[in-house]
Amino acid sequence: MFLGQEHTAERHHPQRIDGRGKNSQLPKHLSFDEIPWKKFRNVPLDYLPLCNMGSKAPGIYPCLDNLQFNNLYYQHLRLRKQDTDIYLYSAFHDHRNESKIRIFGMIIGPEKSVPTLKCKFYEGNQTYGFREGQFKVFYHEIQLGWPVPFTLKCALKEGEPIPDAVSVLPSEADEPVNILKVFQRDEKTLSNESHAVSLCVRQLYFVQDLSYLLTEWLEILKSMEVGKVFAYGLQTHPNMERVLEFYEDQFKVFFHEIQLGWPVPFTLKCGLKEGEPIPNAVSVLPSEADEPVNILKVFQRDEKTMSNESHAVSCGGFVDYIPITFPGTQPNIPGPNGPFLPRNENFHRGFYHLQLNDCLYRSLVQGYEYVSVMDVDEMIAPNPENRSWPRLMQSLVPKNPDWDCYYFQTRIILMEEGETTGWKQDYTIKLRQTKAAEFPKESSRVGKSICTTEKQEIMSNHFSEICYPGDRPCAMFVAPTDFGELYHYGKCWVGNCTGSGGNATCDGQSCDVVQKSSLLAHKDSVRQGVFDTLLRLNLLP
Repeated sequence: MFLGQEHTAERHHPQRIDGRGKNSQLPKHLSFDEIPWKKFRNVPLDYLPLCNMGSKAPGIYPCLDNLQFNNLYYQHLRLRKQDTDIYLYSAFHDHRNESKIRIFGMIIGPEKSVPTLKCKFYEGNQTYGFREGQFKVFYHEIQLGWPVPFTLKCALKEGEPIPDAVSVLPSEADEPVNILKVFQRDEKTLSNESHAVSLCVRQLYFVQDLSYLLTEWLEILKSMEVGKVFAYGLQTHPNMERVLEFYEDQFKVFFHEIQLGWPVPFTLKCGLKEGEPIPNAVSVLPSEADEPVNILKVFQRDEKTMSNESHAVSCGGFVDYIPITFPGTQPNIPGPNGPFLPRNENFHRGFYHLQLNDCLYRSLVQGYEYVSVMDVDEMIAPNPENRSWPRLMQSLVPKNPDWDCYYFQTRIILMEEGETTGWKQDYTIKLRQTKAAEFPKESSRVGKSICTTEKQEIMSNHFSEICYPGDRPCAMFVAPTDFGELYHYGKCWVGNCTGSGGNATCDGQSCDVVQKSSLLAHKDSVRQGVFDTLLRLNLLP
């Protein structure tokens, strides 16, 4: 018997798309559930008719066959007169002040060129718009031969509905060869947590298997009550993809039949009779005649440790895993992608700025109050008193209100001998490292920020530079270290810090060793969570 069978059809649909809707023309032999839709979430597949290439669409929506795709996740618009290529990636409704549609993508064209582009909106069975958008490159100037990220803002007039989809055209006379789904606020997917924080992690392009390190990092974030992790994967190792997809499926109910030799999850409910106290521990036995050979602690509500924040489970899973590729003619080959990015730094930075701002607007439409950017070798660690990210912001913001971003200073966590990179395949590596570098007061290292989502216009890696409204410079508050710090793993050994009298250095400076144990408050739940995940995915040695 399948347990929870009624939920299995919903497994991959945090925001349900009905492939058999009135506009869908999918072949009868092809179920929408059989399409790996989440990889093509930016395309409104359920609206698009199927027709022969080059033929005119039967309705207002362009034919799927006539769309110009590029490297799976982009739609290509070629402006021949301007010798410009535009790679459209995603579109969002920006509800702040004047309602507008904001489109993200990358562009290759003549230096300092500014293309004229128009938006065509679709909603239900009507189309409207055809108005010029405001084009802006937000990292670096356009360079001949290299894609750089851009945003296109198209205003909605008063009374116009929020569109379901949008096409970008050079003029009204052109037939659309692209269409993007417009992500917008939805009561079903809106976070209602107090001080909820989402996290953006830019392209995970590791060819080596770092699934243990990734699992521990995610479990620490989960224990710190991060609301959602938006993770962008660039041909990630298959085991890391399995980990990301596992956390993407969390909080969705799905079970399988028991199979010989394979562990499957189960739950056992034992009722308490009226008047019986809540037990401290429980044993599971086949019968009363058996001696107990197991005992589990019973976790229960405790006023001392209970969060006083609203803490709803993030809809659709803890992780939103978003596969991505390079646009244009860049080398989308597993392996060479890794060295390609550091060798081509300007493209690398532009490419991850596209992801960070796609993540920012996903966070905006899903209602997260704060947003941050982090790599898997980093962790903002609140002090033990605050313990979680929501509590950290609840403590920090009222004392320092009205800032756009709250900046946390870097603390280098020292690795043991032989672990210089921090990438050793060990699922408790962060919890084991409690020694940190103490530098002279005048030293400064770039940290990371937690920013107010509603105030962000364009987001960057360490702190936002352009804020809303009015494309103004962002105001940043440097958080005192007694609130929390950014832990950065993998730069130095413990032996690199020998004090001012030694010859060794860390990151080019002498340092002393100090203890930093903020993460240990999470050790029990994290270790158990990591072990359970790796066991279920059959990734334990």
